[in-house]
Amino acid sequence: KKLILQESRFREDIISGNTKSSKGATGIAQFMPATAEELGVDPTDPKQAIPAAGKYLSSLKEQTGSWEGAVAAYNWGIGNLTRQGIENAPEETRNYLQAIVGSGEVASADQ
Repeated sequence: KKLILQESRFREDIISGNTKSSKGATGIAQFMPATAEELGVDPTDPKQAIPAAGKYLSSLKEQTGSWEGAVAAYNWGIGNLTRQGIENAPEETRNYLQAIVGSGEVASADQ
């Protein structure tokens, strides 16, 4: 719930896709077009997007080994996280982690 709140604030204009992120993410879970296509979902349909976000987050946890890593990858991208490490996450991602995980510290990806 915290992730979806952080992504869309449950705003109708974001959920409907009328307002997209500066990077082009859309819908209640703010999927990038390629991610939505990969997951086979319409990002503007909450009945599809919410379960897909859960599955995607779970997949990211498997890849990163932690919920902190999964949440960081959801925001920053798995490629960025893998290449640069969670300790080098930008301020936006650190704030995102704080809002969702509530931890003041960013754990390493193997914790």
